[in-house]
Amino acid sequence: MSASAALVVERLADADAIAKARIHPIGVLAALLTYGQGHGMRGSGEWTVNPQVVDALDAAFYPLRQRQADRKATMLALDVSGSMGSGTVAGTPGLTPRVASAAMALVTAAVEPR
Repeated sequence: MSASAALVVERLADADAIAKARIHPIGVLAALLTYGQGHGMRGSGEWTVNPQVVDALDAAFYPLRQRQADRKATMLALDVSGSMGSGTVAGTPGLTPRVASAAMALVTAAVEPR
């Protein structure tokens, strides 16, 4: 792993710094999807995908517990209708409303005890 990749992996592993920067879970998911495809959405920029960086982005998503638990019973309800499978969230190809809502449900389920 190059020194640059090692620095990226190290910074992505710093959950406190990510929380302090107030990075939204959808931002991490968008970065994971964009980086993982090996090219940007605009322009002709391409890169070789580093599996360690992909793993670090994936791992960075889960500790994002930017809000305190309400400690109340919480019901998660997701719309899984056909319309949720089209379109994009945050302009990120592959990040459909269905995927984004499931990601936010994961964050909520990780924070809430009930």
